Amino acid sequence: MKHQAKSILISLLSMFLIPIMALGVILSQKGKLNDMFLDIASGNDPKILALLKSRGITFESFCAADTQKVFANACSFIETTIAFEWGVYSALILGAITIALAIFIPSLVGQNRKILAVVFNPTVRMVTFAVGVSICIQGVLAAYGIYTIEVESTGRYHPKLILVLGGGGVIAGLVVLSHTFSFFQRNPLFVIGKRLGVQDEKTLFDRLTAISSKLGAIVPDNVVVGVEPNFYVTSHPIRLIGEKDSLEGNTLYMSAPLCRLMTQSEFDAVIGHELGHFSGEDVAYSMRFAPAYRTLSGAIRSVSEQANEGSMLSAFAAPAMAMLTFCMFQFARVERRIGREREFIADKAGGSVGGARALATALLKIGIYSPLWRVVIDKNIEALSAGNVYSNLSEIFYNLSQYISEKEETLQQVKLLANESLTHPIDTHPPTKDRIAALGVDINSIGQSELGLPTSESAATPFQLLQSIEEHITITVHQWLVATRQVTLPEKEEAPSSA
Repeated sequence: MKHQAKSILISLLSMFLIPIMALGVILSQKGKLNDMFLDIASGNDPKILALLKSRGITFESFCAADTQKVFANACSFIETTIAFEWGVYSALILGAITIALAIFIPSLVGQNRKILAVVFNPTVRMVTFAVGVSICIQGVLAAYGIYTIEVESTGRYHPKLILVLGGGGVIAGLVVLSHTFSFFQRNPLFVIGKRLGVQDEKTLFDRLTAISSKLGAIVPDNVVVGVEPNFYVTSHPIRLIGEKDSLEGNTLYMSAPLCRLMTQSEFDAVIGHELGHFSGEDVAYSMRFAPAYRTLSGAIRSVSEQANEGSMLSAFAAPAMAMLTFCMFQFARVERRIGREREFIADKAGGSVGGARALATALLKIGIYSPLWRVVIDKNIEALSAGNVYSNLSEIFYNLSQYISEKEETLQQVKLLANESLTHPIDTHPPTKDRIAALGVDINSIGQSELGLPTSESAATPFQLLQSIEEHITITVHQWLVATRQVTLPEKEEAPSSA
């Protein structure tokens, strides 16, 4: 509750501080213009001045009555001030709308997944639009306020400062607006992996079809195998690194390294869990909620990068980030509650396919061994930088996992890992211990042997082309690391010239 109050306060300051300060400058400016007008109109005669005031005559009302524009030049000063005043009111209204949407819409949604799926996308679109326009206006208002204060106090102003200040706000606002309009585009999720064909892995696809049939779930349109230690499903477009076309429809992502570590029952349970998301209302939920969630995250990431630049741009990127983060936090609280329910239902589906205990041990294995992937990547970067090339990163992951599985400390880590949530590209999973408890499995009854690597056939055994697939993906990882400048390849030594 304390954190939420702090977030609301920061959001209020972000959206209202500059407009209120600008309003103070504008009202002061209007007051001075009005006093000058009354002094001139009354000829400094106290009686006439009192009469004009009693009749409510102001410079603003005088210019409004000048329909023939006889005093257009003189009235241009008050008209400019009024225009900026309307800018203030617009910014204040946009700020109020933004905060109201961020607070009340999630509260009204409660734990209703259908309503959240319907209202989240348009609400986020309105919030990002309102924040973007408001930040643009705030940039202009800040520039006007500084200009007015400088001229009135010193009789001069610094045009570069005014331009940079106003421009910084406008640019920051346009960045947020660009993400608003990106809602109309279905930007793909970039993934390093390879799409499997039925003709290549018939045994695997028969298995997936059988699991889908048992659960009454949709058979995935695409099955992608990658080397990152994760399993997930998504209805968002997927773009495989190195490929031109995106994969549309429902996609199942499977981790080749994790398949090496799982038994076939554990694999069935995990796949059953993921395909459980392709049954019932989860598909519609994911199609509506996930893209908006990802776009809002992208807007926050963009303004966050600008906020860290330390320039005038960061002065306006910071309040935009604060407001967008507040909106994300408000909806995330609702989504987490709904997400827990979704995961428990999917876990039940996975347990019905591979067994509750198999799913429990699979979840713990993912928690124990997945962090090793970062070690593999670091080793790979080091090797590439030295001119060495690994042919199969999945095998390296397997060897590291085997070493870890034989250590006595592995079982001791279980209770710590069980308090954590597994990562997912879209939402937050409940703590693993809660999921295992919901499956009816006592976590303390799971021994170290169950968390070790399979002694016989693993989940990777049914794959016909796993080795070549892993090697293909490993090459893509190498290329990606070089392309993103995470690796600088050593320069080739020139061959000695012949005599």
